Amino acid sequence: MYSLDSQDNGFADVWHTDVTFVRRPPAISVLRAVVLPPNGGDTNWADSQLAYESLSPGLRGFIDTLTAVHDGAREFGYYLAQRRGGRGNLWEGETFTQLTPVEHPVVRVHPESGRKGLFVNPGFTSHIVGVSEHESRGILDILYAHLTKPEHVVRHRWQPGDVALWDNRSTAHYANRDYGDQHRVMHRITLRGDTPAGPPSTHR
Repeated sequence: MYSLDSQDNGFADVWHTDVTFVRRPPAISVLRAVVLPPNGGDTNWADSQLAYESLSPGLRGFIDTLTAVHDGAREFGYYLAQRRGGRGNLWEGETFTQLTPVEHPVVRVHPESGRKGLFVNPGFTSHIVGVSEHESRGILDILYAHLTKPEHVVRHRWQPGDVALWDNRSTAHYANRDYGDQHRVMHRITLRGDTPAGPPSTHR
């Protein structure tokens, strides 16, 4: 179980998909509301498959060929220094004291449905492989803006004891940080996933 406590810098106010900075990101995430502020603190989820399918065919064909680097140090690394007395974090039985960037396809094929979805996120994706820094930034900015369009997003207003479960392979999410200094605590667990696979024609 992983605790997100606003009094311990436990915020998730950047769009992200959970733990994409490891080789096998979790398949499913479960979140339970433990302490809620009087107002605010909603969570938003974006449908990465709907977002992919609503891109133009030409852009879909282009990004099908791309690979991106995911780096946990962007939004998560500071936890490694302060969790468990500096002894690191446990993930699938392995202790992580540092985070080595990994590569994943920009477009992920869901292992069960076969649908394609965007598999980049502002929280952990650092850049696109094989293009210039400026090109990478431009491509990612386009994809992030498209992913988080209102028509791709649902928003949940939490009540005490609520539990949300989502497919981490086809979504990104964002927790609103609009409750000032009020207290918010959420408990999360994740279920083991597989190595993300891109479209069959992708050459990496």
